[in-house]
Amino acid sequence: MKLRRQRPTWVLVVVGVLLLGLAMLLLAADPAVAFARHSLWASSVYQLLLVVQLMFAAGAGLILLTTTSRLVGMEYSFGTIRVILARGTGRIQLFLAKLASALVLALMLLIGYWLLVALGTAILVLHQAGSLTPLTELPGVVWVNLGQALLSCAISAGSCVVVGVTISTLARSVTGGMLVSVLFFPIDNALDLILIQLHRIAVPGPWVWVSDFLLGPSLNHLPTLLTSGREVSAGALPAPILHFSLAATLLVVVCWLVTLTLLAALALARRDVLA
Repeated sequence: MKLRRQRPTWVLVVVGVLLLGLAMLLLAADPAVAFARHSLWASSVYQLLLVVQLMFAAGAGLILLTTTSRLVGMEYSFGTIRVILARGTGRIQLFLAKLASALVLALMLLIGYWLLVALGTAILVLHQAGSLTPLTELPGVVWVNLGQALLSCAISAGSCVVVGVTISTLARSVTGGMLVSVLFFPIDNALDLILIQLHRIAVPGPWVWVSDFLLGPSLNHLPTLLTSGREVSAGALPAPILHFSLAATLLVVVCWLVTLTLLAALALARRDVLA
């Protein structure tokens, strides 16, 4: 109920839909996306994937970070946390309920976004080729890569939820939680860019290893690893220097998410009933 009543969330969703529509229009005019030419069918799909993945990472990430951090922080800022706990709800129970609600929101955004992408792609193909034949005749590997792109978006969305919920739990306020949550990934990526520059100018230090253990760059590189090495997002966002394997990168992401969740749970467990 609280998620549905947050007007800023609906505003961000509407803006995101409008931007997606604008992006599809621009793709329709892009010569690199030409479904009318048989030789460019597969490359057109990958070009489309690049754009929609980046848009989801930025758009859905912003929505989830702001919404989930506000969902948690509002209980502390408005003082309702005291009422909820006084009625017998456990602090960990409340945290898990907030986390579950935010994950449901992430799933709804993921499904809704890709349904709109599918509709926009169908319209684009019909406009360029006059039929949906280019989609039905794509190689099987393209559809596999599409599924892997969906998986990378799901992991990215889940990561944003955990970051937003955890930071707001630690900050215990709407303003602080939203501010730090929104700045988390830009700072993470900026740090990676600094480490990359230090590595390029051959400054001795553990820059190589630190870069590969950052959450943001690991999520940025995940689509490339999931799509069988095809760099659908290459050059668009900062990536780790060493480029770990898929299993190692997933392990880094899982460790980050588990650590953040445990930090929030420990912070809640050590507070009294009024906080």
